[in-house]
Amino acid sequence: MAGGRSLRLGYDKLVAELIGVPLIMYTYKSLRHSKAQPVYAAVSKNSPAANDLLESIGASTIATPGKSYVDDVTFLSKMLSRPFLTLAADSIFLKPYHINNIIDAFRGKSIAAAVKINESIAYIGLNIVVPGDLEDQVHYFKDIELGISVNTTSDIDKIRRIIWNGGYTLLLQ
Repeated sequence: MAGGRSLRLGYDKLVAELIGVPLIMYTYKSLRHSKAQPVYAAVSKNSPAANDLLESIGASTIATPGKSYVDDVTFLSKMLSRPFLTLAADSIFLKPYHINNIIDAFRGKSIAAAVKINESIAYIGLNIVVPGDLEDQVHYFKDIELGISVNTTSDIDKIRRIIWNGGYTLLLQ
């Protein structure tokens, strides 16, 4: 899912570089190396730079209306009419094994992945959507960094601190 307007950040976050790599490429690479095949990037007119980047590397794209995340998922549900996996394009700490884990947990019902942070639940932008199934099962991961998405410059700073504390290997795996 690469269709947001990045209003809080002020520029197209999906092409913002982290360690010299556009954010969307971390997510795309994880998808390409997972069981989730084929991979399509759902992009809207709100993110033309991300769309151009994805097309330049030969990624398959689906144009969505871009009104909201819910509207885009509804659009995809009607278009596909079968279960599909969604992943927010700024979920840079998700790795292929997280994606494979939720696929393995799928039992025909919609699933939303989350982490518990203190007493709160943070949904991480990884879902299996079953058209017509409006109630998600929650699938929990223990990796709390999965709860970080990029919406503000302070989020980018937080990600940089995590990388420096854990080394480049967190993102380059």
